[in-house]
Amino acid sequence: MRTPSNLRAHLALVLMVVLWSGAFVGIKAALDTGIGTSDLVVIRFGLAAPAFAIVVLARRPLGITRAALPRIIFGGALGVAVYQLTLNEGALRTTAGVTSLIIASCPALTLLIARMTGLERLTPTRLGGIALAFAGIAVVAIWAPGQSLELDQLAGPLWVLAASLAWAVYTIVMKPALGTGDSLGVTAASTLAGAACTLPFVRASTVDTIVHLTLHQLLILLWLALAVTVIGYLAWNEGVRGLDPSRASVYLYPITPLSLLAAVVVLDEPWSPALGISCALVLGGVALAQRG
Repeated sequence: MRTPSNLRAHLALVLMVVLWSGAFVGIKAALDTGIGTSDLVVIRFGLAAPAFAIVVLARRPLGITRAALPRIIFGGALGVAVYQLTLNEGALRTTAGVTSLIIASCPALTLLIARMTGLERLTPTRLGGIALAFAGIAVVAIWAPGQSLELDQLAGPLWVLAASLAWAVYTIVMKPALGTGDSLGVTAASTLAGAACTLPFVRASTVDTIVHLTLHQLLILLWLALAVTVIGYLAWNEGVRGLDPSRASVYLYPITPLSLLAAVVVLDEPWSPALGISCALVLGGVALAQRG
């Protein structure tokens, strides 16, 4: 018996939540084994690139015009190279829990940038939601365990905030291309372009890391490359295809609290009331901003 498309969509989104909830824990675990921040990006997307290439070939023609090609390449550079590099630099300097909370504010940041570029209208409700989300970032950046107003303690959250900014700009840059072509194929092509943009970061340490990978490191890299990046990405697209985007986006909210739980259980990161308060502020603010 065939599974109804809406049930398939819900099941795909549940899978996406499980996989993406482990993304920040996987990144932190990889960095803690000694893999460099840029080496992690290069190896992770080197492993994922063949799968995205298969998607591009299978979905041809993608509906990408020559005029849209620079947008695809620029978007890929932002969404893969810039986002992942800044995210890893931040994750190296702070906890997986703090990282997940700051990244959770990305939809609010995207709305703010869209307003600054004239693409969105900000209502008082949306402005209140954005302010609430950024209040949550302030709470976690200052009062979470290991954080303070000292510059060296703020470096990690600031790097992660830069990653969130890169992803917000990527979202805005890619929107026109996704609206006119095959969204799945276009995103896969953009991700391939982004993976190519990481090649200048290949160093002697990258080759050395690959040659001397331990089984533990290899399993983490496979988790990040194939499970989180490829399967999670395909699951999200299946969910969006079968449901309205507003219904599918509801599944993004459990990722942050589950990421916090995974960080405590898997990485033994400390829990504090500041993390709980920040989680409530960020997710509440994002929900308010998106519905305002």
